[in-house]
Amino acid sequence: MEKKFTPVFLLLISYFLLLTSFSFSQSSLQFLSATTGAGCYEVCYYNNYLFAGVGNTLMVFDASTGVPPMNKLFEYRFSSNIDNIEVKGNKMFVAANHAGLSMWNISNPALPVMLDEYVPDSLNEAAYNIAFFGDTVFLAYKTKMAFFKDNGNSLSLLGKFAYQSGTNTKVRGCAVKGNILAFTVAYGTNPQTGVYIYNASTVTQLSFFQQNYCDPEEVEFGKNTNLLHVAGGTESLASFGLDAKGLFYSLDISNPSFPVEVYRDSLPGFPGLAIAMPMNIVNRNDTLFVATESAFDANYQNGDTISGHVYVYDATIAGNIYLINSLNAGLWHFDMDIIDNKMFVASEWYGVKTVDISD
Repeated sequence: MEKKFTPVFLLLISYFLLLTSFSFSQSSLQFLSATTGAGCYEVCYYNNYLFAGVGNTLMVFDASTGVPPMNKLFEYRFSSNIDNIEVKGNKMFVAANHAGLSMWNISNPALPVMLDEYVPDSLNEAAYNIAFFGDTVFLAYKTKMAFFKDNGNSLSLLGKFAYQSGTNTKVRGCAVKGNILAFTVAYGTNPQTGVYIYNASTVTQLSFFQQNYCDPEEVEFGKNTNLLHVAGGTESLASFGLDAKGLFYSLDISNPSFPVEVYRDSLPGFPGLAIAMPMNIVNRNDTLFVATESAFDANYQNGDTISGHVYVYDATIAGNIYLINSLNAGLWHFDMDIIDNKMFVASEWYGVKTVDISD
């Protein structure tokens, strides 16, 4: 069947090409690596090595020199996309969507050795995000939360909880600090969209904070504050991309039973081309770096409108959170990690890239 393009579609493409033709050179972006037909969604720096989730492929790069291109040292392919990579001690944990949760020995980071993996029991389960509580591994598990026991060289399922209803449910992000577990649940515009706060020891609910719109992704606790920061996503599910603005906000959880919103920012985007979708948060001493997928420059600088930006916030003081800057990270980026004056970016189009953030 012949494919026909609507006038609206052609207009959007023309708009995209026009903006691209006037965009500034992205000279601060340096190529590291990419794989044919597979975008990068997750990066994690560890002890001079960079772990990357490139589609369904786990890659390890030598990051000791810090000068791209870096040498690829290791590659392993899962049966599903990698959503999260976390390191604890000499172990690496990988959440690979419908391939589940795996645990690796990285005593030699250049050559990880898989210790164990737990494959989901059904299609209603998928490994999205990982958080640690002692020897317990919490996992955002698509329509529920799951938690596992780290037995040293093996994983055992302890249980599942927070079961959600609805065909479009997404339990996406989770984090632990002290005795508090937080995780996000997304339903588009439905009233169940927001953040759950649980007692991590007893796995019992303490509170729920409802968002007004968007589908939340990751959560991240403050380092030296009683704040919980939320990558609030965007309303793409509910409006099919027609509402392109993103959401980032912070909650004061000094009393975890009564979270209070203390900051909210709406990030600019453009329907169908540049969806502003806060996805992942990196906290460096309460300076927050937020991967936004393809949010506009916060200042709408001429010629730099659809490059895709990481938003940087000062969250050192609960009552005075503010945007520091938005950094050009390239279109369709999903994650980043910050080491010294370099930002490693997980990019849909380019694989893994570095951005000089010395200034």
